[in-house]
Amino acid sequence: MNRIAIAVTAALLGSATFHVSAGGPEVHTFAVSLDTDGRVTTLRPEGEMPARTARELDARVRSWLFQPIDDNGGARVETWLRITTRAEGDGLHVESATTGPLPRTMPLPRYPRAAAMRGDSGVVVLRLDVDANGVVTGATPYDPGTRTSRALEQAARDAALAWRFQPERVNGRPVASTVLLPMCFLTGEPTPLTCSWNGPGSQRYSRHTVLTLEPAARLTGELAYGD
Repeated sequence: MNRIAIAVTAALLGSATFHVSAGGPEVHTFAVSLDTDGRVTTLRPEGEMPARTARELDARVRSWLFQPIDDNGGARVETWLRITTRAEGDGLHVESATTGPLPRTMPLPRYPRAAAMRGDSGVVVLRLDVDANGVVTGATPYDPGTRTSRALEQAARDAALAWRFQPERVNGRPVASTVLLPMCFLTGEPTPLTCSWNGPGSQRYSRHTVLTLEPAARLTGELAYGD
């Protein structure tokens, strides 16, 4: 049997920069504060990040416009921006950019031995209900038309119920959220197309994309763009 591996996007989201592979995508996280017009007022890398990458992304993000949640004519929002990039010449190509709460504690799921022996693999996309304290209160499979085995879904759910997030804040108050997050169970090494998944509107996303439904603020025009 091939070496059993588990590629879990969730386990790596707390890092400011996640290197998928040499020359492959990188995931960067920023703490962002927005005014009531959706313009960036403060922007801070979350954790360690290469200085050149931080400067280039800082310059780009400050020119972006966000749409804050409507709260009697506008709201000040504190959120986290997760950007997936790929090297392109001397610069960076942005594959996706999403906002939402920040994962803080995310223990890895267990790959069920019997499922691995049977060769069961695939992506489990979970719909997570996160309360205003950052506690996962519900974890159910998001079903865009394809399902994995019940054993993998249960393993993903068991792990997710122990996860903790740092919530977004609206006008200084933490808010609850709902997050779609993929977990990929596989044998062998992943490829760029391994464990891509269908999200809202049947849009195809890579395993590195995490979506918050109804975030406190989102990029104007798109929930996520790129892959």
